[in-house]
Amino acid sequence: MTKKRIATMATCIALVGAVAVGGTLALLSQQSNTVTNTFTIGKGYPDSALTLDEAPVARVITGTDNFGGYNAIGGDRVETNAYDNLVADTTLDKDPTFHLKAESPDSWVIAKVTGVNALSAKGITINGELPRDYGWLKLNTEDGTATPITEYAELTDGYYVTKNIVTAGNDTDDLFEELKVGANVTRGELENIVVSGVAVESVTGEWTNDGAAVVAQANTSGFIK
Repeated sequence: MTKKRIATMATCIALVGAVAVGGTLALLSQQSNTVTNTFTIGKGYPDSALTLDEAPVARVITGTDNFGGYNAIGGDRVETNAYDNLVADTTLDKDPTFHLKAESPDSWVIAKVTGVNALSAKGITINGELPRDYGWLKLNTEDGTATPITEYAELTDGYYVTKNIVTAGNDTDDLFEELKVGANVTRGELENIVVSGVAVESVTGEWTNDGAAVVAQANTSGFIK
């Protein structure tokens, strides 16, 4: 495991704003990708090996279904979406997904999420129905164990790891699908949701074998703190 290779990236989904009179929420969102290759022996990862993006969205301004919310639209995936003047009791499509570049080694992807707990306390939560074969596990960074997630409500601040290795040129499942602006959303400054990730080379393809070394490598790189 001493020849573990690692690619890191970080992206920020910024949710900043305040509830205005009439229950309207001003919400801004921005993502930025930074990928760094570290601790590499041999070929390593190609440049920008691990990236994160999401579907473009547009505000719903017609009809009554999710009026004032934001729905995903067609087109190329983006690194930035802006959500302005949000209305209580609406949903915001947001599907952060990691992509592993071709010529990368088979990898475990670990995601770190912060800010969800603080937003939940303000009435903005992760929403939607968990896919039947959801591709992420909750990671205990103390002992390296990874446990299944049964509903999006379990996606709190913390670390997550892909259920299976990600092979070159392939993607992870969406970490989540949408946010819910609750009917009881409270006014005030909002915490950022920050999503970041790291890809660590797999040796055996089995988490029970690789897990301890993968967590140790992510810790050594400074990703796990």
